[in-house]
Amino acid sequence: MSLLKRFSKKEDGVITIEFLLMFPLYFFLMLAGIENGFVMLRHALLEQSVTNTVRDIQLSPVNPPNYQEVKELICDGHGLIKDCTTDLKVEMFSLDFNSNVSIPTGASCIDKPEEIDLPDKFATGTENQLMFMRVCAGFDPFIKGPGLLSLMLPKNGKGQFNLVTVAAFSIEPQ
Repeated sequence: MSLLKRFSKKEDGVITIEFLLMFPLYFFLMLAGIENGFVMLRHALLEQSVTNTVRDIQLSPVNPPNYQEVKELICDGHGLIKDCTTDLKVEMFSLDFNSNVSIPTGASCIDKPEEIDLPDKFATGTENQLMFMRVCAGFDPFIKGPGLLSLMLPKNGKGQFNLVTVAAFSIEPQ
């Protein structure tokens, strides 16, 4: 009994217990913040790359790029997605507001483990035509394992997270 009383009155090591309880939480939040920063960086680079590609498409209606060339243009401006040309899906189609055609909802990201490089919808458009481009890029997180990122972003069939960006533009006349 005296040993138990003596042990309960000592306060040595109290800070160690608090540290052991709180350190994993702070460490997890720090890693989640770093990963979130990389996701935002990837998304900003993807947005910029799509914007530059759209500008190239807008200004060259005589010789529009094909599907593979558009993917390469986007990937050339983006450096943080490994295997960008295989993990990128581009949809581009024209919109005619006179016929009440709505924009399809949901991006058709690559959702199968095998490589699929065929576009579901890809049209380059003609002069003065309103075009819509949706790009979906799959990426692996820098920090593997469970985290806040896996709770917030959907995964595809390869176990990658998807980033989606859209652009609407008009083909400039010559």
